[in-house]
Amino acid sequence: MNKTRTALVGLVLGALFIAPQVNDLASAAALAFAGNSQTQGITTASYLAAPVSATTASNPKQALQIQPGNSTAAQYFYVKSFGTDALTGFTFSGTTTSGTLTYKKCPIGTTFSSSTRCSDNSTPTSVTAGAVTAALGTSSYQPMSVTPSKTNVTITITVTVSSTQDRAPVTSIS
Repeated sequence: MNKTRTALVGLVLGALFIAPQVNDLASAAALAFAGNSQTQGITTASYLAAPVSATTASNPKQALQIQPGNSTAAQYFYVKSFGTDALTGFTFSGTTTSGTLTYKKCPIGTTFSSSTRCSDNSTPTSVTAGAVTAALGTSSYQPMSVTPSKTNVTITITVTVSSTQDRAPVTSIS
C-alpha cells in the first residue's frame, strides 16, 4: 500500500513539473510563428498528361478508345501535357480486345504525315508500352501511332505521369 501511494504521489508531482514546460513550449512556438516577419510563398503546380485524338483537344480525364473498324492500319493519337509543370516523360499502355499492338512515335510537336513518315520528314521510331522519355512542356504533345494486328477491335490507350517524370519536382520545403 505504501509503495502504491508513493508511486501515485511521484506521478502527480511529475505531472505538475512537466505540464508547465509543455505549455511554455507551445507558447514559444506560437510566438515564434506570430513574430516571424519572413513569409513563405507557396505555389501549386501539376503534372498531367493524357491521350487525345487531336493536338487541340482538351483534357479528357480518361483513357482514349480507338475503334479502327475493318482495318489494321496505323491509328494516330497524341500524348498531350495538360499540367503546369514540364515533364521528362510519361508512361503509357494499350490494350486491345484481340491480337497485339505495335507503337511508333514522331518527334515532339510534329505529326504523322503517313505511317512511315513524320511531318518533319523523319522516320517514326518504334516504342514499346511503358515509360517513354519525352521533354513535354506545358500544352506540348508527343505524336504516336498504334497498329493493331487484327481488325474490328477496340484499342484503349492509357497514360500516367509519376512525380519522377515531373521536370521540376518539389524536393523539400523550408
